[in-house]
Amino acid sequence: FFFKRHASAAIPPRPLPGRLGAWFRDQRKALAGGTRKTAVLADAEPKYLLAAERFILANLSGRCDVGSIAQSVGISRRALQMAFRRHRRCTIIAYVRKARLRGAYYELLACDRPDASISRIAEKWGYHRPSRFSADFRNEIGVTPRDVLKRQLPAGLVQP
Repeated sequence: FFFKRHASAAIPPRPLPGRLGAWFRDQRKALAGGTRKTAVLADAEPKYLLAAERFILANLSGRCDVGSIAQSVGISRRALQMAFRRHRRCTIIAYVRKARLRGAYYELLACDRPDASISRIAEKWGYHRPSRFSADFRNEIGVTPRDVLKRQLPAGLVQP
């Protein structure tokens, strides 16, 4: 059978009981620009996000995939992905890539030999294809690894 819905037959939604209802109301106010206290609580970084960042920084040259990071922190892959998107505004893999490129950049700056092997430095930081390393490095840092090694840096970049 088909039933017609009438405006008079609509039942208003019941409010949620107790603490759960209060929490939802507070969150709604925070998102709507209500109280500062609830807005701060809504955007607080979870502890597992900081633990994941520590794991990533400790294992940059090794295996750093989403599954191993989530397993080390003890949460699901999806929860970790959502936390990175919300609080870091990037994916986990993009965060790992940026951290590796920063590490390679500072190693290239500290290198005292202009004939050092860029491919060895790239492999040390988790890049197995030098061409991919050079392309990612140029996109992230703004100069090529060879320019950093030869100290041909623009004025805005860190000089040793």
